[in-house]
Amino acid sequence: MRKIVVEGLSPIASVLREILPKTSGKAGESGEGAPLPPIHLAVLESCQGGGRYDTWPSLIGLTCQPIESAMMDPQLVSFDVQEALLLKMPFDLNDLLLAIERFPRGAVRLFRHPGVNLLWHYKEFVASNHPNPGMKKAIDRRVRSGFPELTSLLDRPREFFQRMTERIMLSLYSGLSHDRHSSLEALITDMACSYSNQVPQEAFLSQVGDFFQKTDQVRRELVFEEAYFGAMIEAQSALRAGETPLVGQFQPLHQSLNRGLQRLETEGKDFLSNQGSSERVFEASYQAAQALGTLLEEWDKLRRRVQP
Repeated sequence: MRKIVVEGLSPIASVLREILPKTSGKAGESGEGAPLPPIHLAVLESCQGGGRYDTWPSLIGLTCQPIESAMMDPQLVSFDVQEALLLKMPFDLNDLLLAIERFPRGAVRLFRHPGVNLLWHYKEFVASNHPNPGMKKAIDRRVRSGFPELTSLLDRPREFFQRMTERIMLSLYSGLSHDRHSSLEALITDMACSYSNQVPQEAFLSQVGDFFQKTDQVRRELVFEEAYFGAMIEAQSALRAGETPLVGQFQPLHQSLNRGLQRLETEGKDFLSNQGSSERVFEASYQAAQALGTLLEEWDKLRRRVQP
């Protein structure tokens, strides 16, 4: 049996830690002998408001809601999961043990971005040979509550895909330049300008360290978001949405920005540990700033077109 990691401090989690088979440190192996990642087990209601930046390969989620509603609830789905199996409480312990034994049979993908999560499960429903009526109700409720302007498009998959991807793109980059002092755009520009203005080495060291501290979450977020493009491309194909240029337009810009930020992080860490130079940090920051500027320019064009 694969290793089970029970998350959280809820009473149910505490009980399950005691009664589940003792598999700690005995992760299962695949047919090729490679170790499989552990299955995380969590009460979804106890995760609300936390774990926003978590990504778990495998999850068994326990919930008080009907399964379809829980899958669509952005308050419960606050993490990205490659394989997620949800069980409604109360449940029989044997059912849980059987689910663990058979995992990932019946598992689905979950995305913490509400728009991507909705689009993915809408795609799964539309493309299914045996659509689940419970999922249709959950999708309808989610669209009405979160995207009411798209309600009339639920029976028109191509148009629904186009409008939903517009909203996803607008949400992904809305915070990168919203503040003149603390946004990624402002901080990376200030860092490049400081080098150009020949600030003292000690001051530049402090600014570089401050940049990485202040932008840690947004840089991690951008890395996580890269997976959303693959999900949207899969949805585009399954919904037969044709050639929709928006995803193809922003995917290389997003990848270019991530590459620039990763290079900047490498050069910055070397510089902070006295193994690099301020010049290389400046060059990396300048290139990353250019990639960010190009992305934000296209994002602003989209914003003006969609929200005149």
